[in-house]
Amino acid sequence: MAMKKLLQTLKGRLVLLLKGYRYTCSVREAYRLAFLGPKYPDYQFQSHFNDLRYIFRWRDYYMVNEVLDQAEYAPAKDLLKGSKSPFILDLGSNIGTFSLYFFHHFPQARIHAYEASAATYAVLNQNKDMNPQLDWHIFHAAAWKEDGAISFENKAFSGGSFVSPNGKETVPALSLTTILASVPADSQVDLLKIDIEGAEEATLIGRDQELSRIKTLVIELHPHLCNTVAIAKMLRAHFGYLYALPNRQSSKPLLIASRQPLTYPLYHVEDQAASP
Repeated sequence: MAMKKLLQTLKGRLVLLLKGYRYTCSVREAYRLAFLGPKYPDYQFQSHFNDLRYIFRWRDYYMVNEVLDQAEYAPAKDLLKGSKSPFILDLGSNIGTFSLYFFHHFPQARIHAYEASAATYAVLNQNKDMNPQLDWHIFHAAAWKEDGAISFENKAFSGGSFVSPNGKETVPALSLTTILASVPADSQVDLLKIDIEGAEEATLIGRDQELSRIKTLVIELHPHLCNTVAIAKMLRAHFGYLYALPNRQSSKPLLIASRQPLTYPLYHVEDQAASP
């Protein structure tokens, strides 16, 4: 009975992986991921997203699946149609899946990507080096309310790591003001992506002047780690329109803040405030 249960578990895992990685991972690597991943979470798997190569670890599984396989940022990509070389900021880059997704659709894009975790940043750096043709600049830093250093907690799955006073790793921290200082003064940021596990409140609140340089913003909110109501109200007041991307597997809201009306469902801040 125990062997039968084990075989059923392994079969289910393989079906999930082969289905989820059918475009980004070979069958051989899917088998390795299924059997080696849980035991060796830092083992590096070779993969590709269309014409772009990259590596990932078992602990990066969900980021690859959500961003590359499920293409959850496709609506944000559609907003850049007609732009040959958009300027994009990627805060909370992880191993670079968001950047790779946009580089595939906009090969001439200019992307500045920021990642806090030293171990995850090392993978991000490898992925950048595997694609030298891209205008990709990466930075080891957490987005925060001020420049300096901050404690950071690494979780078993890299996408859940976050700024925490109990974190065992100390990482560089940069304010949005400093991050935007790396953008040429005559350039507007076409898209700012933020997925920083609760640090969005500290990074954004009180930054109206900095946000004036951002054309469109896409952000994942983390209701149990910060005041998401305050963030949503600020974004709607500053940009004019705030939309929720539908049909996410994750329960965390993924929002687009835009200066022009779009066809997506409006995000109702009042409903969020009223929820438990």
